Amino acid sequence: MRIITILTLISVMISGTLQAQKAKAKPKTTPVNKVVPAEKGTLSFDRTNFEIGTVIDSKEPIYLTFKFKNVGKGAISITDVKTDCDCSKADWIKTPVAADKEGQIEIRFFPALQSGKVTKKFTVFTDGSPSVYYLSMTGNVDDRNARLYQYYPEVQGNTRLAMNNVRFDTLYINQTDSAFVNMFNPTFKDINIKSIKAPEYITATPDQFILYADNGTTFTIKVNGALAKDYGKRTDEILINTDDPKSPIKKIFVKVNLLENFSIQPPKFLQKPPVFKALTPIVNVDTMQINTVKQATFYVTNTGKSPMFIRKIYSDCGCITTNFDYSKPIKRNKKVAITIQFNAKYDIGEVTKEIIVITNTPDRVEHKLNLKANIIYIRK
Repeated sequence: MRIITILTLISVMISGTLQAQKAKAKPKTTPVNKVVPAEKGTLSFDRTNFEIGTVIDSKEPIYLTFKFKNVGKGAISITDVKTDCDCSKADWIKTPVAADKEGQIEIRFFPALQSGKVTKKFTVFTDGSPSVYYLSMTGNVDDRNARLYQYYPEVQGNTRLAMNNVRFDTLYINQTDSAFVNMFNPTFKDINIKSIKAPEYITATPDQFILYADNGTTFTIKVNGALAKDYGKRTDEILINTDDPKSPIKKIFVKVNLLENFSIQPPKFLQKPPVFKALTPIVNVDTMQINTVKQATFYVTNTGKSPMFIRKIYSDCGCITTNFDYSKPIKRNKKVAITIQFNAKYDIGEVTKEIIVITNTPDRVEHKLNLKANIIYIRK
């Protein structure tokens, strides 16, 4: 029994020693590489809002420069800059900005078509921290050019006009009338009016002969129906000669409709007026070669009781001429020939030309005759 006990104790002691040695042994482990986060850049702007004050709505851009410094520990790149409208364009450095280095974002703001108080925002995207920055611009746009365009839409050289034509839709031959045309000089240099040329029945007088910088003048346009010695519709030019280097000659067109004033006629004339009648309202000269002239004759008569006068015969095409004697009266029921010459210079094919006859007939003063022709081209 004692021998067995001793053997058992020795076995327990050996087993305990082995367990202790096994506990003290260090297990083998595989080394792991740690991921260190990359250091990011950070932008610090000298300003985040740009106050531009009051500017004119010109086509030229306003340049805004937002300067920045990378105050982070790593490099930073601007990936995009978005503007909130087409009136602004952005430019920026496209390469990475190292730590402690500087750069800038340039904004071009176009004030044209803008008006009043404006606020524009610009969003800056980066690969740094933070990834988004917000910049802005505030100011006031004086829509001076918009007003100039509204009130002076006609541009002639360095000057602007409120209109380039005046109309007198009814001007009696014993009447005078007037209209006004404003001319403006939007530049920073004076423009001098050297001379003014117009037909005898038109006068154009400016308030002053110097268009001072950023100032203007008003032309008084007067028309004298008696001096025109004409009837019907006509268009004339007023030529204003200046020392404007861009375009010295300024033009104002005068459109006049000269009419007979029947209110001054004696009562007998108005009670028994002349009456126009076209006996041949249409004349066909058939076929004619281009660049040739043909003669055509229309016949008219007076079915009224007072003598009828033909005041004018014309055509808007400029291809009709006549040698009619306007001084001779046309008595009642008298047949009169109107002979015209038609110059087939500008047309080809079948054409119809309108001829206007103006008479002293109170019921209607304008009468239309039609000339028809077939214009051909034959190679010689």
